[in-house]
Amino acid sequence: MLIDLSEITGVVLAGGQARRMGGVDKGLVEICGVPMCQRIIEQFAPQVKEVLINANRNHGRYREFGLKVISDRIIDYQGPLAGLASAMHEARSAWVITVPCDGPFVNSAYVARMASEVV
Repeated sequence: MLIDLSEITGVVLAGGQARRMGGVDKGLVEICGVPMCQRIIEQFAPQVKEVLINANRNHGRYREFGLKVISDRIIDYQGPLAGLASAMHEARSAWVITVPCDGPFVNSAYVARMASEVV
C-alpha cells in the first residue's frame, strides 16, 4: 500500500511525568538553547500534513510552538498509548505517526521509511 505523506498527522508525545528525570518536562529540556520539542517539530513538520503535541502539563509553553496541544483523554498518565489514542481522536487524517519528545534528532526520512513499511 502506498501512503500519501500529506495524509499523515505527526504527533509529538510529551505527555509523561518524567519520573526517571525527577519530573522535569522532557520536551522542554534545552539542547544548545533550543527545547527538544522545538527541534523535533522543525525536523518532523516538513514530513507530515500537520503536527499535534500531546502534553498533560505546561500547555502554555507547548502552545508557544504554534501547534495544537492535546491532553490525554484517559486520565492519570496512562502512558504513550493514551497519547496515541487521543491523537487518533483529534487527527484530521487517516494516518498518525508519533515521535517521543525526548528524541530530538528525527531523521529526515523517518515518516517516508515508516510509511513504506505499511502493507
